[in-house]
This record gives sequence, C-alpha cells and structure tokens, in this order.
Amino acid sequence: MCLFFGGGLFLHSGLGDACHRMVSGTRKFSRKEKRGMGLAAVTFLVYVGLCVLLAFGPWNTVRSAIGTLSDSPLADGFWGVCSLGVALPSIVYGFASDSYLDDSDVVEGMAYLYKNRATYFVVLLFITLFFSSLEFSGLTDYAGLPDEVCRGAYLLCCVLFLL
Repeated sequence: MCLFFGGGLFLHSGLGDACHRMVSGTRKFSRKEKRGMGLAAVTFLVYVGLCVLLAFGPWNTVRSAIGTLSDSPLADGFWGVCSLGVALPSIVYGFASDSYLDDSDVVEGMAYLYKNRATYFVVLLFITLFFSSLEFSGLTDYAGLPDEVCRGAYLLCCVLFLL
C-alpha cells in the first residue's frame, strides 16, 4: 500500500507517460518535458546514491546493531524507501514540466491510485482476511505447508489482483 503513494505520483505527474513515450519512441518531448526528465533522472540517481552511501558507508546509519542489513531500519522500511525513490523524481518532474503548480497537486497525485483502484483494496481486504484466518486457525501447519509457500501464495494473490 505504501508503494501506491509513489506509484500515484509517478502516473499523475506524467512521468509514467513520459517514460512510456521515451521507451516506445512515439512522440517528441517538449523542452519542459526534457528538462523534467533530466531533473527527475538526476534526483533518482542522487537518491539511490544516498541510499547506497547510508547502507554501505562508514557511518553504519541504517544497518542493524551487528552491522548487517537484515533486521535493519533500512530493511524494515524497504517499501517506504522504494516509494520515496519513485515519488521524489515524480514530484521533481511534475514541477519542472508544469503539471504540478503547488502542493495540492502533489497530494492529489499521492491519492491518485487510491481513487482509481478502490476495488483493489476491497479485494485486498478479503485476501488478507483469508490468509490471516488460515494462519490463525493453524490449517497451514496441519496441512504441512511451509511458511514460505503460504507467504508466496499471499504475495501472488495480492499482485495478481492488482494486474
């Protein structure tokens, strides 16, 4: 659900459409769009570089107490870090290409996927209830299913209904 903030900004700002046009080569870009794409790329590279520096740099900032990335603040907030990595370039592109004029446009972008994919959240509720009921009842243990299989089936169901 956290990725919906970044994904909504990606689509609402026009960066998703611009990336699609760039890959397919269907249409030329305006000067503002080119500048926005460049600034978004620089923002993304700086963000990734900062994350790599914090994760593997000498400061041990986002690593666990024993110095590993497993069970670290970075691993615990992985989806938030990914969402922010998509959101920041999208916001930069939106302001650079004039599709965003103020902060209310950013808030609209964050809510974009939530408004357009409301039925997905209803389905997600039932998927979550089903799998939590299976786990609570112990039926998965009784059937001899490993936890990895159940977790994989849960993720598959969540992603399958998103498509």
